[in-house]
Amino acid sequence: MPPEMTQLSAGAEQIAQRLETQGGFRVTRLPATKQGDKTVIDPQQMVTADNLRPNIQALKPAIEQLLIPKSDRPPTTALIYFAGHGLRQHYKNGNTEGFLATSEADPQNNQWGISLTWLRQLLDKSPIKQQIVWIDACHSGELIHSRRDAMLASPMLASPMPASPMLASLERCFITSARPHEEAYAEGLLTKALLETLDYTQQLNPWVDHLTLIETLQAKNQTAPGAQRYQFEKTDKPIILTNKAFDINADYKNICPFKGLESFDFEKNPDDPLYFKGRTQLTDELLEKVQTANFLAVLGASGNGKSSVVRAGLLYKLQQTQPWRILPVMTPTADPLKALGTVIGMPAAQLSDFIKQAPTERLVLVIDQFEEIFTLCKNDAQREQFFELLLTAVEQTDNPFSLIIVMRADFLDKCSHHVELAKKIQAHQIIVTPMTQAELEEAIVAPTQQVGLQIEPKLVSEMLADVKGALGSLPLLQYALTELWKKCATHRLLTFSAYEELGKIAGTLEQGANGVYEKLSPAEQKTARRIFIELTQLGEGTPDTRRQLSQQDLVTSLPFESAPVNQVIQKLVAANLVVTDKPKEEQVAVVNIAHEALTQHWGQLQEWLDDNREFLFWQRRLRQNMQDWQNSHQDKGALLRGGQLAEAEEKLNKYESELGLNEKAYIEASIQLREQEKALEKQRHEERERLLIKVITRHLSTQAILATQLPSPTNGYIDQALLLAAQILQLHNDSNTQGNLSYVLQATTHIQRFLWGHTR
Repeated sequence: MPPEMTQLSAGAEQIAQRLETQGGFRVTRLPATKQGDKTVIDPQQMVTADNLRPNIQALKPAIEQLLIPKSDRPPTTALIYFAGHGLRQHYKNGNTEGFLATSEADPQNNQWGISLTWLRQLLDKSPIKQQIVWIDACHSGELIHSRRDAMLASPMLASPMPASPMLASLERCFITSARPHEEAYAEGLLTKALLETLDYTQQLNPWVDHLTLIETLQAKNQTAPGAQRYQFEKTDKPIILTNKAFDINADYKNICPFKGLESFDFEKNPDDPLYFKGRTQLTDELLEKVQTANFLAVLGASGNGKSSVVRAGLLYKLQQTQPWRILPVMTPTADPLKALGTVIGMPAAQLSDFIKQAPTERLVLVIDQFEEIFTLCKNDAQREQFFELLLTAVEQTDNPFSLIIVMRADFLDKCSHHVELAKKIQAHQIIVTPMTQAELEEAIVAPTQQVGLQIEPKLVSEMLADVKGALGSLPLLQYALTELWKKCATHRLLTFSAYEELGKIAGTLEQGANGVYEKLSPAEQKTARRIFIELTQLGEGTPDTRRQLSQQDLVTSLPFESAPVNQVIQKLVAANLVVTDKPKEEQVAVVNIAHEALTQHWGQLQEWLDDNREFLFWQRRLRQNMQDWQNSHQDKGALLRGGQLAEAEEKLNKYESELGLNEKAYIEASIQLREQEKALEKQRHEERERLLIKVITRHLSTQAILATQLPSPTNGYIDQALLLAAQILQLHNDSNTQGNLSYVLQATTHIQRFLWGHTR
């Protein structure tokens, strides 16, 4: 083995180790041998191009396996590093071709090794998105200068391989140690430069991407002695090569420290407070308020982080500092008394008794999304009872009860109609304002540090600029950071280029939600559309909000089979667009949209709602009427009538596919009742006609008979009697009227009479 090759193999082993320990790469070495429990490069062994000899490692199949993997989920990044001899063949037509010289290479016998043109074609065909090729060999620049669509007149090459349709989206870093016509220095100039530059400890940032690497090598090109020059082919999106987060001593955790559209909540995830950053001052203010009063209203715009600061800030601090009992956080839902009863484990009406019996210095109840008491609860009496129970408990002397309500500020006007509640809110409230720039930066950077993740400074500055002055941007920020983590976790570095690709703050949620929806089948898309519509509470003078439903109610309200609906729900949960929960002592799970940011910032959902708003309002009213009917044990008085039924028939004809089975059954029952009532009315009308005819018949019969009592050919009574008798027979033909006519005829003294008014 020539000394220069031994030196190259030593450098190659150092490159391999650096990529493993600082880049997180899984490295395959050729040729390789075992030294104890480690695999290292063995320069004494041979490497052939193909599997021509037993027990000798082959390079070409290894490259094919790397670049064209059989797995349905290929790796994100593939890196090929070659250090050794390079060859260049000249053809009669003036073309040239470069080769990686393998052990059996012998130009005299037309054995050249691995064609760089073949390698280039294979790279073009590869499904792997990030492709890195470094070649420290003579004539290696042929890789850069070869044309992927040209076929050289070489008898060694097969027919051209079709280029991947994803070619334009590939990210590449090709570096060669020499131009096509040049020989490389034997001591491995490129290998030395790679080792120096890949060391993140020598860089400004604790990571190295391919742009930094190439920029450094380009600078070396400017000052290098001699003719040899590095060659480059690159794309502009950074490819991470080494990163402090991969260091063996790095305290890296493969945990996403961001919450997407969910709230930070230590009750559900005890680790959430570790990653909840940027609200220290507000948390301290809330803590002070709760310690000095037993009522607190936490108010703010949607998306300002009210729920998170209470659930992961205030309640966590209370648990750490106070021996108080904190009840499970509740939301009012459509049935606030039932929800309260579930939390305390007894009927809501016994709240005061529950408080008195609680063996604790203080009992804390948090009601999140307090606005649901107005948007979901439609029973005024129940709402008033709920308020009275809570306020009575708060006002009790020597009471260990603390009530914290969390509500959107735009519902304050609704509270003003309830005097005692309004007074409490006015006297004990904190407004959650948007985060300052410093708080936002802490919320972005500190969680990454908590898990040993790196983040580009440019990404931080751009995200801060994108959320500056934007109302309700925190869930969008968290969602963008979550999607960034999914995209960048492999490299343990959140990058600005990935952020741009996602669509930044404004586009990430839209792109993410649309992406989930588009991956569903057409049937699943119809179901998903209805699920999101059902989980949205339509605003009346206020923005649309999300609404929580039991999974059973959601499934039965849709005009689809239950099994496919449940499958779509699970897919939406997996995509973090919908959340499910099963409150204690409840028999069924509840379903909700992950955050109101979806109802306000997802264009597709807004379009669905706006296109069907009038129908949806009507459908919700229909359901309320249907519920009243079901609660009354299907009393007929609760069915639709008149104009309501006419409108329902119109909607049934127009939107039949949008109506659930129960809704259709309610409308059909109303129609059936109407038809029954119409049939009954017709029967009554016919009966009244029969009675009237009977009365008239009797009256006319009497008149006819009386007319025969004064028989006179000249006074006309006989004629009148005949006319009356004939009219009676025409009205009601039976034995009585027939007998009456016979009686009148027998009373006449003439055989023939003219019945005036008849033509014959």
